[in-house]
Amino acid sequence: MNIFHNSQDIKYRSPFGAVKTNTSVTLRLDVASSLNAVSVYLYTNNDGEENFIKMQKKELYEATVVMPHKPCLFWYCFLVETPERKIWYINSDGLGGVGGCSDNMDRAYQITVYDEKYNTPEWF
Repeated sequence: MNIFHNSQDIKYRSPFGAVKTNTSVTLRLDVASSLNAVSVYLYTNNDGEENFIKMQKKELYEATVVMPHKPCLFWYCFLVETPERKIWYINSDGLGGVGGCSDNMDRAYQITVYDEKYNTPEWF
């Protein structure tokens, strides 16, 4: 595969799972050099506010985002621009984990953001 992300692997999403408000989350995307990517963006949507964050090329493309200060469902996917086309990398089956390429952004990955003051009951 020329583009790869696995939301259930800390190499690609760290930390994994639900996070507290105001937590920094690092998201990574592997893009094969054969694609000649011009730009790679992290697309986020929180409460209707959409953002495109240009990802930096390190070992993988990487961006760190701070989660909102209020509990919510935080949505993300990726946009890869090549000289020939735009490719979305989405949560293709809606279950998380490994996604897939698409011509449009129709399924995003989800991060559950909970109140940082919440304490899990000891019996849980």
